[in-house]
Amino acid sequence: MSTPKTWQQEQFGDAYVHAVATCAGCTLAKPPDLCKVDWLVRWEMDDSYPVIDLQLKAPYDADVRDTHVCYTIDKTLYDALRSTKRTNPLILVIIVVERDMDQWIEQTEEQLSLRKCAYWISLRGYDPIESESFTVKIPRKQQFTPAELCGIMKRVSDEEPL
Repeated sequence: MSTPKTWQQEQFGDAYVHAVATCAGCTLAKPPDLCKVDWLVRWEMDDSYPVIDLQLKAPYDADVRDTHVCYTIDKTLYDALRSTKRTNPLILVIIVVERDMDQWIEQTEEQLSLRKCAYWISLRGYDPIESESFTVKIPRKQQFTPAELCGIMKRVSDEEPL
């Protein structure tokens, strides 16, 4: 019996988020499958403890263009991501993966590389939509890296918009 590819994509995405969060000095918690939150990310800095919620997708069919990455989400997820009533900011992280799972990692004696790239976006405050889906356009400069995650957490701590 083979393992479903969607499960493998989810597990790879989780590993990617763990690597980024660990290098950023953040801790992760996996909440129950509620409210469109895959991970709670917490960062301790001085006297502040910012927390963000993360919705994670690891598609092989994201449309990577010159300046942005396009990915279509359903209306329910869109509404959760755009909500202004959440205590913690909710961001969407798209980890672009290859269709061929053999391309997801590369390992030598010197390194283990997770292949492809993750991008993030906050849709907080976006307008309601009538359609059943929405194509998110994430600028390619918004890579989900340890330094970027630290910047996100600093903005949350300073109560600045993402």
